Amino acid sequence: MYRSTMDLCGAFLRSLIVAGIVAGAGFGVANGQQTKIGAGHVPLSRLAVGLHAGGVLMASSADFDSFPGVESCIGAQSPSRYSAGSGGGFEVAAMLALNPAMGSGFVSHLGGDLRVGFASSSTGFGADEGIGQAANAAGEPVPVVAHYALTSRLSELRIEPAVAYWLSSEVPLHLRLGLSMGYILGGTYDYKEQIASPGGATFGDGSTTRNAQSGDVTDLRKLQLGLTAGIGYEIGLGGALALRPELSALLGFQSPVNGLTWSPTEIRLGLSVLYTLPHEESSPLE
Repeated sequence: MYRSTMDLCGAFLRSLIVAGIVAGAGFGVANGQQTKIGAGHVPLSRLAVGLHAGGVLMASSADFDSFPGVESCIGAQSPSRYSAGSGGGFEVAAMLALNPAMGSGFVSHLGGDLRVGFASSSTGFGADEGIGQAANAAGEPVPVVAHYALTSRLSELRIEPAVAYWLSSEVPLHLRLGLSMGYILGGTYDYKEQIASPGGATFGDGSTTRNAQSGDVTDLRKLQLGLTAGIGYEIGLGGALALRPELSALLGFQSPVNGLTWSPTEIRLGLSVLYTLPHEESSPLE
């Protein structure tokens, strides 16, 4: 399940990036014949301020056996390692957006935004390993499988600048591509080992759970960098207010923990509330 979720999220991010490049080039040519500027005024880009919030689906690829300082029996009987993780979280941010002028050229359809905010996420990793044999009710030997469960929780400050291409004034759909620059404030973990099968089997002390522990994640890589891509749609509420739902993805370039192979990916569903600042249209040059 972990691997299929990670593959799906990776394919989704690649599709968004390709769609942004293809649509941006195609609509840039088409829009040369689409919009006419009124004879009396020249449209200007408009600034908007607002708040953004959303939920996050985590999907990570990985190749490690433990966090630094965490006592674990994984790999003691066979070469087992964590290969993927999944989880969830949320994000909130203040937002400054530049809405495009929507004139007759490609550049007039370009806008962008800057988000400064906070993100919190939880990612669970799991691995199974055979640790020996036990006798079933018939006295026959059956393999005993242990499950190793590691869950991390991270909090992060983020700055995300992005450029957006708006398709047209009639269809306020836009494609967004940008960077995510983060600073990890801290992290915690929970870890435990459990008997996964067969039913009724126990560890040597008679319990089905052992080595349970929790604490702060050490050796964090504080500075994080990633690529964001998404699709958004603006819904006017009348006057200067608007809602902007958005589906996006974030591909992290670095492991949150030094020395570990851990590539975090996020699928994000968010909503922004924006207020467009008053502006005036300029007169055309003679």
